[in-house]
Amino acid sequence: MKRIIVLFLCISLFAVPLFAGDIPTFVNLGFSANSEYFMFGYYGIDSVTGKPYAEIFVVNTQKNDFTGDGIFRAQYSTQLEPGWNALAGFLDLYNKTTPVIKKYNINHFNQGRLAFLAIDNSADTISYKDTDGSEWQITLNKKVNESPGSVSSSFSIQFTINRAGSSKTYTAGNPGIVRKNVNNYIIRQIIIAPDGKTIVFIIEKEEAGAKGMRYMVETYRIP
Repeated sequence: MKRIIVLFLCISLFAVPLFAGDIPTFVNLGFSANSEYFMFGYYGIDSVTGKPYAEIFVVNTQKNDFTGDGIFRAQYSTQLEPGWNALAGFLDLYNKTTPVIKKYNINHFNQGRLAFLAIDNSADTISYKDTDGSEWQITLNKKVNESPGSVSSSFSIQFTINRAGSSKTYTAGNPGIVRKNVNNYIIRQIIIAPDGKTIVFIIEKEEAGAKGMRYMVETYRIP
């Protein structure tokens, strides 16, 4: 009897993360042949409803904006059981993106180079040395406006690249874009596109209330 109780307790503990909150999984779906387009998505379990959701996007990296036909979102009515995987919702949504994959010539193996990955670090200032020998200093500038019952925010990214005695500073993102119900931003990844000039910042945005985290990207093409 004791062994059965212990086994049941272990199963219960392992089942908790499935319903305990919304921690989305980011998916790099690759670039087009010329790095002009980048496709990404994420999926998870809504912390309020306990039901799976998925979102997939195609971004024009030169314009730093979504393509008009590259936004896919789905919220599913299926209640997941312990042991089930929210990946099912992502795969269901992915099946609907075939036309844009072909249109923008997205190659899922063409994922670029991961230059920076933050797991626990949530600092607004990042310094690291890239594998090509360049040194990066990055500052995430955030502005949060809070009032009773509401919050909004904006941000931009200033980054300096020191390479072979030369230093250049760039700014990504538009601080003029104010996002409602977002109270924080964290740089989680930096991806160098296959062309070696396009920088993709993977941003985790924390949404106010119970909705939790979502992902977005900011892109910048170095001249």
